[in-house]
Amino acid sequence: MTAVVDGHCDSLLPVLGRSLVPGESAPRDFLARGSAAGGKGHVDLPRLLSGGVACQAMALFCDDPFVRSGAARATDELLAALAGLFEASGGVFFPFGSTAAAERAAREGRVAALLAIEGGEALEGGRERLRGWRTRGLRMLGLTWNRRNELCRGVR
Repeated sequence: MTAVVDGHCDSLLPVLGRSLVPGESAPRDFLARGSAAGGKGHVDLPRLLSGGVACQAMALFCDDPFVRSGAARATDELLAALAGLFEASGGVFFPFGSTAAAERAAREGRVAALLAIEGGEALEGGRERLRGWRTRGLRMLGLTWNRRNELCRGVR
């Protein structure tokens, strides 16, 4: 069976009420279809299910104000929000562990979440956090996004 995989979405910041969309400040309900103003917004679980997406990469992105106050702490908050979504979904949305998880999700009409950090600044200069984040579901780390960090330069 072929599993549909979406390689990126920015749905976690709005779940925490930190949307980058001008005028959107209230937390968005990821488990409800189109809960943003006017039914617009980033991906939500009902849309993923209706689209047949078996694996969704969930971007763990720290915007500038949160990087200055602690990117690792902000990443931990995003991981905690995801854990809450996994629990609240009753297992319909669950952490990606392997390609077999995405294949199983496709067969069962569920969605595996591939956790992906955007930007090495979340490491705050050290690798020691990676092992703990991996046990919480992290499977991908982009060395940079927009800003410069200890690992490399971004596009800004």
